[in-house]
Amino acid sequence: MKEENNNKKSNTKVIKEKNKNNKKPNTKVTNKKNKSNNKNPNAKVAKKQNKTLKIKNNKLNRTNKKSILNKLLIIVITLILLIIVAYLVLLLIPPRIIDLKVSEINENNQVTLTVKIKKLINKKVYCNITENEINNNNWILSKNNECSFDLDAGNYKIYLKNEDKILKTVYEKEIEINKILDLKVDKDIIYLPVGGSQTISTEILSLGNVDKTLNYEIDNNIATIDDNVIKGIGVGETELIIKTTNNIEKKIKIEVTNLIKKQYIDNNRKKLSCGVFTKEEAHKIDEILFDRLNKVGYKTRASAVEAARFLTLSLPYKVPYFFELGRLNNHPGRPKVDGEGRYYHKGLYLSTDKYEDLVAIKYGPATWGCPLINYQTEAGFVAGRKYPNGLSCSGFISWVLYNGGFDVGDSGAGDFPYRNDDLSDLGEKQELTYELMKSGKVKVGDLIGRDGHIAMIAGMDEKNVYVAESLASGVVIETFERYKGIVDCNLYGYILLMDSVYKEDGKLTNMWVF
Repeated sequence: MKEENNNKKSNTKVIKEKNKNNKKPNTKVTNKKNKSNNKNPNAKVAKKQNKTLKIKNNKLNRTNKKSILNKLLIIVITLILLIIVAYLVLLLIPPRIIDLKVSEINENNQVTLTVKIKKLINKKVYCNITENEINNNNWILSKNNECSFDLDAGNYKIYLKNEDKILKTVYEKEIEINKILDLKVDKDIIYLPVGGSQTISTEILSLGNVDKTLNYEIDNNIATIDDNVIKGIGVGETELIIKTTNNIEKKIKIEVTNLIKKQYIDNNRKKLSCGVFTKEEAHKIDEILFDRLNKVGYKTRASAVEAARFLTLSLPYKVPYFFELGRLNNHPGRPKVDGEGRYYHKGLYLSTDKYEDLVAIKYGPATWGCPLINYQTEAGFVAGRKYPNGLSCSGFISWVLYNGGFDVGDSGAGDFPYRNDDLSDLGEKQELTYELMKSGKVKVGDLIGRDGHIAMIAGMDEKNVYVAESLASGVVIETFERYKGIVDCNLYGYILLMDSVYKEDGKLTNMWVF
């Protein structure tokens, strides 16, 4: 019992202590709260409101940040889309030509056309240029935004395309390169007698449509020009200056001289006398001859014809006839002689410095017109007497052919069956008949002759045929009716068609032009 009582006391004590411990803190808290509540009764409400407001602000901040991010994203996407659209638009914009430059004319009479290109996208661009249809083999790749073409004169179209070789946009534009590139003239020097004339040929090399007017400057006291025909007025030298509208200039030296005459038939002109020309004048006459031969085409039918015309029509004196004293290509047993009744050398035999060219002398040397012993009595000549040196018939024709560029040998006009190196052996021999003269086969420059005589047809018109030959009266041109007259005169028996000798006609004219 005592133990139970003791236990109860003990338990009661413990409970009291617990209660005592539990009550103290609660009382203090309560007191504090009561004190606080007594001081600010709305504090609790304000605190709740502040908490609520803070939560709302946080939510609002989060919402604002999200909105800003969304806006930025939209802006970025919009910019990307704009860039993509801009790139696609640029892809659709084709390259274009911004400049064309034309170089000076080159040695091939062409110019280089440089096409400058502007492109917005760094892609390959190809160029094509044509006057007609596009040739797909002519596309070239531009380099440094340029394409270059070597062109002749003409109107061109330029095409561009992109690197995939599919025409994104056909860029087509007709390009007229309006530029005078060069001026060409066919002569650089002209020799004229007083009253004589020559026609010059001019050519303007150009691209596109240009003003091809030419301006001429010349001393009208010496020569005049009208419609490209230059006429000699007075003895002297001048310069013809020809200018294009863009001041490209060419000059032609013009020399008007009395050493030659206008070409026309004058068989009554004075015979050439000894030493009538000085050395310098003789050389000038040679110079004029060579100039004409070159102008018509050296080593052509035209040059042989011009040599014959020069001696018979241009020289103001008539070269005498002289029976030859021998040839360089002579018959066996006959003497080899050079320059006596013949002259198988370049140029005219007018000055004594030509003596050094001679290789065999009998009674000479003597230039044309200077006295030389004749050995034959015929056609008014008396053997043993002196007559002015000149040319025999075959001497004249061999000189004509040799100076025209054809080395046929210093041969005669005999028609000997045992020889094949005479002038009569040249070309294709045809009997002189009406039918032959009407056939159209006979041309200026063909030889005409008979056994022992040879001549050249130096001109033909609708009515007449003109024969250059050396007769007893001198080196002349004789006129015959073209068909019946030449056949019935009984002076000639055959014609030598000379196509196989000349090969080319050159600038052949049926009648003389100087």
